This record gives sequence, structure tokens and C-alpha cells, in this order.
Amino acid sequence: MASLETVIFIREVIEVYPEHRQTILEKLFGLIDEIKNHLVLRVAIWIIGEYSISQSEVDQAFDSIKRNIGTLPIFVENKEEEAKPAEIEDTPKTITKTIILPDGSYGTETIVLDDPSKANAQNLSEDHIPLRKALKNADDDFLASCISISLTKMVVKCKKNLNIKKFNTMSMESALIICALLKNHKKSIDMNNT
Repeated sequence: MASLETVIFIREVIEVYPEHRQTILEKLFGLIDEIKNHLVLRVAIWIIGEYSISQSEVDQAFDSIKRNIGTLPIFVENKEEEAKPAEIEDTPKTITKTIILPDGSYGTETIVLDDPSKANAQNLSEDHIPLRKALKNADDDFLASCISISLTKMVVKCKKNLNIKKFNTMSMESALIICALLKNHKKSIDMNNT
């Protein structure tokens, strides 16, 4: 409760003292990696989405949220689908081609294109991220809606700042994140109805 009251106090300070907004936001961009409580995360993400105004602040805010969500998809449909790719893609995809060696003889070269063990290791390493963990474990749909609203606000602010290239990229990435969050919401509704 103390951390929730602290982040609410920070929200009030930003509102009352706008001259301290930039300093507080910069600290919050870094601290969002360490917040573990989903209620505190919800308020912190709302603050970031609401008070990031300049293009550099919007970029930092978007990057901090995206970094804490991790790679998509956030959720795996079921255990069977999770097991199937592991069985099928245990071996890395490789290309073997014939090359001419410096001495004029022929040899073969094997290039590894996609190593699933590295991809699985990356997904496992992302499960410790507090925001991703809160999205997976919490039955709090307000956190997902707060992320969606904050991402949408940042996309609109990016367009207002007339940065079309970043607007296109940010809007596409935001749409993908929001779709992943909606997919989980639909899955939780289906589970509750059965």
C-alpha cells in the first residue's frame, strides 16, 4: 500500500508542479523495470502516458513500456501448442552450400539461420520482467486497458509532434501489443464461461 500511495503522490506532484515533470518522468522511465505490484504499475503507466509530451519523452515512454512487455506474443494459447513448436523446431534451420576454398579445392559451409534454443532461452528470460509477469498472472484487466490507453495516447502525441515516420512505426507496434492484450482478455473470458 505504501508503494501505491507513493506513486499516487508522484502523480499529484507532476500535476501541481509541472516544472519537475521532466525529471520525475526520466526517473519513472527507469524505475518501471523494478515495479512489481500491478496496481502501482497501472498508475505508473498512466502517468507515463499522460504526461509525456515532447517527442523525446514520448519515445522514452514508449520504449520503456515496450521493453517491459517483451516480445510478442505475450501469451501462449495452451500447453499443447507450447509443446508442439518445441518438438518440431528442436533443430536449428541451416543452409549448407558448396564453396571454393583458397587453395582451389571445394568445401562445404553450413550457416545457422534460426536457433530455437536461443529463442526459447529469450522467452524464458523475459518471464521475470515484472510488467510481463503481471500481465500473465493477474486477473486485472485494468492493467491491460491502462497499457492500451497509454500507448494510444503516445501514438496520438507522436502524430501531433509531426513525426510521421515514428508515428507509423509506433502505431503499428502499439496495435500489435493491444491485439496481444485483447487476445488474452478473450481467452480469460472463455475460461470463465466454461
